[in-house]
Amino acid sequence: MQIKFNGKLQELAHEQSLQQFLAERGIPADGTACAVNEEIVSKAQWATFMLTDGMQVDVFSLVAGG
Repeated sequence: MQIKFNGKLQELAHEQSLQQFLAERGIPADGTACAVNEEIVSKAQWATFMLTDGMQVDVFSLVAGG
């Protein structure tokens, strides 16, 4: 199965949750926002939101500073 992750195609061996996908890539939950198919997915849904073939996943890291 293939998804587009931050603009690049990625091959996934099996269906997995958004939370699993991010954890496998070392992406922390704190300070991170995710959109799937251009819709924001709340952190409360990450564990149950299943990625399927053809989805587009975009990850944004929040940075504060001055």
